Amino acid sequence: MAYPHWNDKQVVKINRFCPSSKTCNVCGWINQDLNLSVRKWPCKNGHHLDRDENAAKNILNEG
Repeated sequence: MAYPHWNDKQVVKINRFCPSSKTCNVCGWINQDLNLSVRKWPCKNGHHLDRDENAAKNILNEG
């Protein structure tokens, strides 16, 4: 698969259905019941997550 380069940066596509905001970036647990209105949530292993920061870390790790 070819990836375009923008400003000498490599662009990598990830699966658009990757549950990046519902998956704990620390342990990988997926919170299937997470509503969009919830901005901060604890995973079942006690990690406290900010939805946007967590999603960004998961996207970075996925790409």
